[in-house]
Amino acid sequence: MVRVNGQEIPIRNGLLFLAPTIKGSDGSEMAVSMDRINSPRAQSDANGLFHFHNVSPGRYGLVFDLLSEAFLLNRPEDGSQFVIVITAGQTTDLGRLVYDQFPVTPTP
Repeated sequence: MVRVNGQEIPIRNGLLFLAPTIKGSDGSEMAVSMDRINSPRAQSDANGLFHFHNVSPGRYGLVFDLLSEAFLLNRPEDGSQFVIVITAGQTTDLGRLVYDQFPVTPTP
């Protein structure tokens, strides 16, 4: 969702990927690696909802892809790094993601 003039508008048919995190020499997460062929992929529906299926356990960044360019998304509430932890046999709910700024502006 994107907040435009106080109204929450869904990102319809958005292409999203989970990109595994990459650690630096000091062991801290410093980047993600998205592969359009192999990375887990989802497409948002008319309400802006999306689901990834059969994701391997690990730590991932959430990437919004426009094909011509891709954007690593931060936490919408404070802009901090958004690392998604996937655990085997569990469902991970990201909750409502409502951004004040986003790479595209959806139409109502």
